Amino acid sequence: MVNEIPILPKDLASASERLLLDTPTAHWHPEATRALRDYPKGMIAVACSGGADSVFSLLLLYEAFPELRNRLIVLHYDHSTREDSALDAGFASRIAEALEVPFLLGKSPAGGKVDEGTLRDQRLGFFLDACTRKNAGLIVQGHNQDDVAETILWRLSRGSGAHGLCAPKPVQSHGEVFIIRPFLTISRSQIRKKLSSVGIEWREDESNYSEKYLRNRIRKNSLDQLKRDVDRDLLKGFFRSRELLEEQAFALSQWSADGSRDCLCEGSIDTERLVAYPKAVQRMIVSDWLNRGLPLVEVSSYQVDRVIGSLEHEFKFDLAPSAQVANRGNRLEIMTTTPGGDPPAWSMMPIPLEQTVFLPGGKCLRFSVIEASRELLGSIMKGEVDQRREAFFAWSAAPPSFLGIRPRKPGDTYRPIGSPGARKVKAWMIDRKVKPENRSRLPMVVDSRGEIIWIPGFAPADNLQVRGLEKLLMHLTYH
Repeated sequence: MVNEIPILPKDLASASERLLLDTPTAHWHPEATRALRDYPKGMIAVACSGGADSVFSLLLLYEAFPELRNRLIVLHYDHSTREDSALDAGFASRIAEALEVPFLLGKSPAGGKVDEGTLRDQRLGFFLDACTRKNAGLIVQGHNQDDVAETILWRLSRGSGAHGLCAPKPVQSHGEVFIIRPFLTISRSQIRKKLSSVGIEWREDESNYSEKYLRNRIRKNSLDQLKRDVDRDLLKGFFRSRELLEEQAFALSQWSADGSRDCLCEGSIDTERLVAYPKAVQRMIVSDWLNRGLPLVEVSSYQVDRVIGSLEHEFKFDLAPSAQVANRGNRLEIMTTTPGGDPPAWSMMPIPLEQTVFLPGGKCLRFSVIEASRELLGSIMKGEVDQRREAFFAWSAAPPSFLGIRPRKPGDTYRPIGSPGARKVKAWMIDRKVKPENRSRLPMVVDSRGEIIWIPGFAPADNLQVRGLEKLLMHLTYH
């Protein structure tokens, strides 16, 4: 039952209990259920938009695992794309309050992009940042069978293979955090019927019906038409296909890992050995090799296909302005150059909001804007931030138009919080006993004027110091 301002049942505990009787854990995805039961310690985050799927997920998790209740935290991200979006946050907060579970709100800064990819990245970025701050290792989401079907149809149009088509997964790793989706076994209509049967209402996001977004068009047009056209349960068919595709993707990963050990030699690939493997395995070996060898280059599927299709003869072609791949003497090699023939190096790269930038050596840096809760501000003011991994900055009325990341340059100066003035970065590193071989690897985060605002391992720049009264903060994470 949908309501503009949903009313919670007077006896929410009883309604949740009846909901669990109707949907016991035996009906959940077994892999997700096992992950919840086996999770040893730490907090568990539950994403709750206030919509039917996430309300269903939160109440069932709370009821099915009473031993986890004191480890739950509810996360809500307000994209601010609708005038009434604050009502979603208010409703999610009321559910969390009724369950006596902590609630954490994130909010998108005004004036940002509103395409599907940006909104998804913003939301996930907030979830992952919240998990870091709250020591949570799991995020529970309410995806269902309809989401599986929509994702497969969406990715088919992009030419995805087994790895792309087996989403969303019941258990998915994002670094040290795992996203858990227990309800991929249940359809969207079933979830709504189950909630209505026990008198639980939810918020409805009107933007889900807008044909502005591709996923909405697939849901409203393509998927509905398929449901009418087929002579069986379409969603169960998509669900089974997703399960089989994940099994096949895992098998391909194992096979390609063995193939990589067989074909790789001193950073190059022996093409005579490579061509002995099936095309699908060849593609994975080459893709993984290129992505590891060129962490700053976005290698496309077209480029991988071009390599695979050219293995029978020698070639050399560009992957990026400073990177080439060549097949010479039965060896695939990556060649990187910089103007003037200097040794390969990385240079200035922008840090887009709510996105992750990957650096040489496997490190990555992420830039987010988050809500400044009283608890978080207290931790920052007490100096409880691990400066090797993260930094917080005041988000002013005139936020920076650009943030970038680059290596250290001769003569760089920096003034971190608490210092009487700026000093050369080299001097700071000598004082901190940073090993010489690591000094060129530490990234310099700079603003539009080129001034350094953070170096991992050091306090943030003095002019962006958090004072304790902020409503929004810039958050940089490095790992």
